[in-house]
Amino acid sequence: MGGPVTQPFASLSRDTLGRDVPEELCPIRPEYQRDRDRILHSKAFRRLKHKTQVFLAPEGDHYRTRLTHTLEVSQIARTIAKSLRLNESLTEAVALGHDLGHTPFGHSGEAILDKICEDGFAHYRQSVRVVELLEKKGKGLNLTKEVRDGILNHRTSGNPATLEGHVVRLSDKIAYINHDIDDAIRARILTEEELPREYTDILGHSVRERLNTMIQDIIFNSLGKPQILMSPGMETAMKGLRTWMFAHVYRGGAAKAEEGKAQQLIVALYEYYMKHVDQLPEEFLEMMDRGEKKERVVCDYIAGMSDSYAIDQFEELSCRRRGRYRRYDIQSKEEFMYYPEDIVEEVRTRNDIVDIVSGYVKLTKKGSNYFGLCPFHNEKSPSFSVSPSKQMYYCFGCGAGGNAITFVMEYENYTFPEALKMLADRAGVKLPEVEYSKEARAQADLKSAILEVNRKAANYFYYQLKSPQGQVGYKYLTGRGLTDETIRRFGLGFAHKTSDDLYRYLKQQGYQDSLLKETGLVFVEERGAHDKFWNRVMFPIMDVNNRVIGFGGRVMGDGTPKYLNSPETKVFDKSRNLYGLNYARTSREGIC
Repeated sequence: MGGPVTQPFASLSRDTLGRDVPEELCPIRPEYQRDRDRILHSKAFRRLKHKTQVFLAPEGDHYRTRLTHTLEVSQIARTIAKSLRLNESLTEAVALGHDLGHTPFGHSGEAILDKICEDGFAHYRQSVRVVELLEKKGKGLNLTKEVRDGILNHRTSGNPATLEGHVVRLSDKIAYINHDIDDAIRARILTEEELPREYTDILGHSVRERLNTMIQDIIFNSLGKPQILMSPGMETAMKGLRTWMFAHVYRGGAAKAEEGKAQQLIVALYEYYMKHVDQLPEEFLEMMDRGEKKERVVCDYIAGMSDSYAIDQFEELSCRRRGRYRRYDIQSKEEFMYYPEDIVEEVRTRNDIVDIVSGYVKLTKKGSNYFGLCPFHNEKSPSFSVSPSKQMYYCFGCGAGGNAITFVMEYENYTFPEALKMLADRAGVKLPEVEYSKEARAQADLKSAILEVNRKAANYFYYQLKSPQGQVGYKYLTGRGLTDETIRRFGLGFAHKTSDDLYRYLKQQGYQDSLLKETGLVFVEERGAHDKFWNRVMFPIMDVNNRVIGFGGRVMGDGTPKYLNSPETKVFDKSRNLYGLNYARTSREGIC
């Protein structure tokens, strides 16, 4: 059942650790071959043909897609496995399945899903989730443990349990470095002559030479050994060329020209389905019925989309056709807004990236570029570069990179619309106005009114803390080591011992009971009204725009519950907000 594999370190189907659900052996095909066939016939595999590899929306038929990348990895891996007399079927199964979990729009899509999903996102983990759960409507493909291990550990930091998995891990890098160079040359981003000679003199001066050199090096250095190895010089050159590609292709230039729009699209889809989860296909709703988190299921659905399907879904939901646009569901002035491509491009081109970045980072010109200390990680020597000619930035230390819009999003923790508005205001570009329906306007006005009441309440709690009635709260906070500056910066306060004190104050300010009920700060009943928070030290909860959206309170004394938070309201979604999130931005003033 192991086939013509004779290498003593090869993995044989007869020795497999098996499947989670035991199955009868096939009379014709060994176990790893069955796995290969299951992956090949899966829906996720077919969708790879319409998923981006590196270049978003390329012009031409010869650029690699995620599917052609996968096939090239498989071809390289099988060549190495056959020469080393390893198990070709296991190698091919891992190679064909290693990228099944990739998102639409390549690593740009993966990066934005990792940022917005509560539990994060990584394509290698998602690939395993695809074969274990998402395929066949929740049944998965029931693959052997060795294949799933190889898929999970194909990443750079991975350590597969089999030699076949190690072959795929290296083959993945060999494939994408070389075919991405080929695509970049086709896109006229670079020429063969621009590649660093310190690497190409070792690896080769054409795609063909480099493939032959690296593949043969692995074979000759791994023969008869329980490891898959490259010679030290070859490995150093490959890593060096990979780093150079990240700086000159993956993180900048034409490869990422559409990145902002692609990420904006994914964010819009994610936020829409989080609020309209009933619009998901039935199989995803059933996953939630079985206990899967809503955030994870929405992420699964979007990650499984091809580029074209994601665009179609966005256009359908936004009712955008023939260059026209409108919002499909107005939740606030910033959510779900689609800006025409020419507007986004105008904003980007009218904001010089050196001017933008130098407002946050001290830059020094060296040659044609500028350098400074990276604002996204701690470093002592500058590795952060800004290119005026490319209008891009890149950090050789942490890999952060992008254009002016990306920089503002990352540094200020802005959403795409927030960053675009900031830069548009800076450049004097007028963004399209949103036409509100009567119902949408009413919802927007209600949210604004709730935010206004919340701010009034926060100020009231703050001044109560400094009053004689609030001394018990003030002594509690200072006794825990909090300074007056910290109290002021976070707007900490105190809710009076009287259970309707805030209600009476807000009524004196002219607010109606109907609005106060919407804030979650008071209960209005037939027998009277009373505050939700009383005899507590108060902690305002703010969003990233420094708006008070809710409160947390710690009771003074032995009352219960000890800790109490605001209920969910039109402005406060507990699953999407975190205390202190506003201070994720660089500097903020207190609310009082």
